[in-house]
Amino acid sequence: MPLITNQPRRNGSLVVTEFVDSVGTNNVTFSIPDNIEQETLQIYNISPVELLVNVGTQSNVSVPAYRGITLNETFTAFSIKSSLGVGGFRATCSYQDSDEEDEIILDDKITALTTSLVQKASQSDISVNPKWFGASGSKQSTTGTINAGSNQLTLASAIDFKDGQGIAIAHAGTPCALVAPDGLAISNVGQAGTTTYSYQVVALDANGGCSTASSAITTTTSKLFSSSYADIATAMNYANYNSLSWSPVSGAVSYAIYGRGKLLGTTPENTTTFYDFGVDSYTNFWNLPTTIAPSTSLAGTLVAEIVAGGGTNTLTLSTNAITSVTTQAVQHDDTQALTDTFNFAFPLGRSIKISEGVYNTTSPLIWDIDHQYEFNVDMEGVLKPQSGLGTALTVKRMTGGRLQLRVNDGGCGSDTAFCINNVASTDVKVFGLNYAGTVWKVMGSYEDANNYVSTQNTVEVFATQCGRALIHGPDSGHTDSFGAYKTIWDQLCSHGSLFKNSYDITILHYENLFRNITESSLTFNTCGSLHLGTIALGGLSNGFVNFISASNASIQKLFLTTNDMVYGTSYQSIGLKASTSSNIIVTTAVIAKCLDAISYDNSSTITILDFEPSSCTNIIRKNGVVLDTTNAKKSLHFETIKSVASTVIDSTMATGNVGIEHGSISNATTPFLDWHSSGFVNDYDIRFMASGGTNGSNGGGDLTVTAANFKVSGAIQEGGVTLDSKYAKIASPTFTGTVALPVATTTGNLTVGGSINSSSTMSLTGANQGVEVGSTSTVGTPYLDFHSSGSANDFDARIMASGGTDGTNGQGNLNFSANIQLNSGTALKGHLSATASLSGFGSIPAQGSAIQTITVSGASIGDNCYVSPNADIGAGLVWSAWVSAGSTITVRVSNPTAGAITPTTATWRADLWKH
Repeated sequence: MPLITNQPRRNGSLVVTEFVDSVGTNNVTFSIPDNIEQETLQIYNISPVELLVNVGTQSNVSVPAYRGITLNETFTAFSIKSSLGVGGFRATCSYQDSDEEDEIILDDKITALTTSLVQKASQSDISVNPKWFGASGSKQSTTGTINAGSNQLTLASAIDFKDGQGIAIAHAGTPCALVAPDGLAISNVGQAGTTTYSYQVVALDANGGCSTASSAITTTTSKLFSSSYADIATAMNYANYNSLSWSPVSGAVSYAIYGRGKLLGTTPENTTTFYDFGVDSYTNFWNLPTTIAPSTSLAGTLVAEIVAGGGTNTLTLSTNAITSVTTQAVQHDDTQALTDTFNFAFPLGRSIKISEGVYNTTSPLIWDIDHQYEFNVDMEGVLKPQSGLGTALTVKRMTGGRLQLRVNDGGCGSDTAFCINNVASTDVKVFGLNYAGTVWKVMGSYEDANNYVSTQNTVEVFATQCGRALIHGPDSGHTDSFGAYKTIWDQLCSHGSLFKNSYDITILHYENLFRNITESSLTFNTCGSLHLGTIALGGLSNGFVNFISASNASIQKLFLTTNDMVYGTSYQSIGLKASTSSNIIVTTAVIAKCLDAISYDNSSTITILDFEPSSCTNIIRKNGVVLDTTNAKKSLHFETIKSVASTVIDSTMATGNVGIEHGSISNATTPFLDWHSSGFVNDYDIRFMASGGTNGSNGGGDLTVTAANFKVSGAIQEGGVTLDSKYAKIASPTFTGTVALPVATTTGNLTVGGSINSSSTMSLTGANQGVEVGSTSTVGTPYLDFHSSGSANDFDARIMASGGTDGTNGQGNLNFSANIQLNSGTALKGHLSATASLSGFGSIPAQGSAIQTITVSGASIGDNCYVSPNADIGAGLVWSAWVSAGSTITVRVSNPTAGAITPTTATWRADLWKH
């Protein structure tokens, strides 16, 4: 008969003894020390099997899995067994004793484990569950009233509180000493409007308290976005927004911003700026006012244990309130239970399993594994940290094993859900939903100075509608942080992921849908070696990757696109940005719908082997795209460029002449430009090839054009030219210079009314020579034809001009009738596009998907395609598309969220490219 060795604790006249143990299918009897009669027995089943209890006059009383019972019996011993296998339980024995001389005052939690529990725990493979230690795992909440100096809490509803559980009462704790923010200023970005908005800012402390709100500031700007999308270009969005700033408050950990009649969000890393894009916060802040900013300061959170009254509307707490509150938020607090769980599991080498539920926390958890091998933490439930507490859970010095971590709601912009340090060869999966802070952080907060997540297995981070998906690397100092990630899923987070001060980072797959126009969606700052697989960034506004001091970065596949045009009249984003001596090598880059596809400074080098820009205002910007070979400036290198839309090289910010350089400056080569115009699988139909050159002398090379014919329809007119008529076939020429064919040299201007046929070289040697095609008085479509097939075709490749504006140069259109192929790359044969209204997706369940089709005449299996709706079909949804049959594109919409979503009807456009 085991003797209960745990020491009792006293609460007034109530003496309570608690312990945790496990039993098999045979009855085990537990006796009370000194045969002191007990009056109440509470048994909480912490196992998945039924338990049977015998106490006093009651026999075989059933305790269902993960449930508790209270038995009012006089006893000095009780017995318990499991109905199947091994079962665990937590027992609370209590009696009334008014003898104050015998009072025993100890810690109000478990102070020791029975010998039998230690033995069985060390031998069992059952994971330790926080519910063994009083964790509720409950998301239920209510409101309550308590007076300062009192431990009696009156609830609006009893809900599911139990004695022994932790509880948190908003603003009944330590008063907030922060002052109200001042210096609040606002500016409007984008289109003007007539809608009035008012804003206030509140400073937050680390205890869950907040200051008095700042003075309100009012502005008039764009109206809120309506669901019809008819006014999207003029509504408040990522192109039309309000920018707020204020002076910092000493001691504040973050700031809450109120406007439009609600709490709009909190700021990250104690920043003093906020952008209102008209988008509401996804996070449920339990301890902050949700509609109107507080007119007086609010105290921090009171955290206590429920001593008595569980299941009723009046609770006795272990701690007196510091501040009186009326009808303030009250919820469970599982911080201490989670701490007890780790303290119990770690010495025994037991894994932790946090079962389904919501686990509220009000102070940081720190779990130092001390390199214990194969220690596992599996969260089936989710953490919900209080705003302002800092890092909810820190895991340090872990080798092997498994981390599966989840956070949902809670936090503020400056908080972190999970911070790890010195973790090696560990399988990691992190999930974040609606969390206001950073979901995953690898930082330099540990004394070992090794800030890394090294893995021989996998690290995966999934963040949806959070403040930020991840930060990897210390703020400053040493740069020995490194990490390897399998998957990063960063969807609709307010701020971009950041890798900094790290010497080696590997990411196999990063996918992002961003919603902020003021920063990049993915930034690498002061990083050494970067090994990136597929980087797919798509934004409601910005969607770009930013390299700052990245000494050696390689990317296999880079896909960047934004949706700026939906919100305004022009694209505003950058695709790939590099600065401060970055060296970037990209194997394949597809960049669409950006202001600048590529932007870099004089100190950086970007090499792209296969580049395909689409619908970008500017393709390259290097302080204006200066591509020279001086020591002060490096070049942008392409092996293949594929363009499916007009490309513009913007020289607005240029510090010199603008151009494109092709070839090597260190090895003799014969760089060429190939044209494919025949529709046949030829190496080329037309080729421009360079060769030769003189060291130290510009312009000393040769340019060879390989083509069957050079045809001009219309006039070539540039002053007067003298030709030897026996070599020329020109109607009514004007001769003022000298031209000898087959070597044709023009020293003046040449007017041609018919054709020029030459079997050799034609040279224009004047300082300002040029060739003009077309009439300056009659509208036409002048063209340049290439014959390369050896067939009697009208043309094999054609360059044709049309349009133009009277009095303004450069307003015409230039059309290429040919397949385009660069440096033996894949030819681009054509582009197809079609639209369709899709409304048949129906309700898509959580983690499910649905498909619809769009007809695109001429589409073939194997063609590349891209689809997008003309409106928001629903938050959290993602989609993909492929050519599933002739002239048919299939669109799949997937729902990665935790609830069903019915996509709204929208007009979808499908774009397809043939190679």
